[in-house]
Amino acid sequence: DYVRLAYFYPFTYSYNRAFLRSIQSNKRASSYMYRQSLCRTRGNNVVELLTITDFGSSSPAGSSSSSNNSNNCSGGGEIAICSRPIVFLSSRVHPGEANSSWVMKGIIQFLTGESKEARFL
Repeated sequence: DYVRLAYFYPFTYSYNRAFLRSIQSNKRASSYMYRQSLCRTRGNNVVELLTITDFGSSSPAGSSSSSNNSNNCSGGGEIAICSRPIVFLSSRVHPGEANSSWVMKGIIQFLTGESKEARFL
């Protein structure tokens, strides 16, 4: 008989893919998330890059329009998506770091959620 002990609850690759599919199947939540392939691992698994923002808005929540757009990536003088501040979050860099996957799942759920705080961010 074999006994296996886990230091923490596992977060599998297939569970992650199913979780991201569930976000995409939610019309409201998926309108805030863009999912694309960044690269592949040595095991040929897809490494995903998620962009979470209000794609329907050309200026970030809580900011005023500005005609001073040095990136020249938007018309109309509003702050374009490409000019917004960026927060880069990374998790699961190494195979045994399942804890960070659970944290990232919570962050994604919060940012694609319905709270006024999530809409502001």
